Amino acid sequence: MDLPRARKALNQALARFANLEGDANDPEAFRDNFVDCCAMIRRVGSILDHETVGHRTAAFSEFWRETGEDPRFEFVSDVRNAEFKRGEDRKRALHQLQLNATGVGQVSLVMEVIRQGEVAERYAYSDPPKPAQSPPESVRSVTWFFTGGTYDGQEVLGFLRAYLQWLQDTIMPTAERVTNA
Repeated sequence: MDLPRARKALNQALARFANLEGDANDPEAFRDNFVDCCAMIRRVGSILDHETVGHRTAAFSEFWRETGEDPRFEFVSDVRNAEFKRGEDRKRALHQLQLNATGVGQVSLVMEVIRQGEVAERYAYSDPPKPAQSPPESVRSVTWFFTGGTYDGQEVLGFLRAYLQWLQDTIMPTAERVTNA
């Protein structure tokens, strides 16, 4: 059975995640959009649950029970509830800054030929001056990690990306296959 509302919710969650990825280096924007992203991801399961009422088979019931017990499913629910309902902060940022600098050097060589204690010949060489270069830009990045729970220390974006992939590649196709029209 096709589940168009659940598929639409999945596409909306994917779009919200793409926005969150874009906000990764802006701590304020990331914090502001994190709960919304988790809520949109959790919403896929809620809509799938509602949309399948009246179309469930025994196979669906077993699949849905196992999905609800999956640690990933429970963790996303817990994080969303902790952040949204209890105001807890379940993520932390690791800021990295790579400073780049350039230096300019000049090679010069002076040779003197000395005969009978006096300088008979003198040779000097030096590289022409180098043109001024602008220094390479510094690179700033922020990586987000979960704090607390089953996936404590796990990188947030990598986990959510894998979770969405699981929804897209496993949960949705299985739900559509084990429901009846």
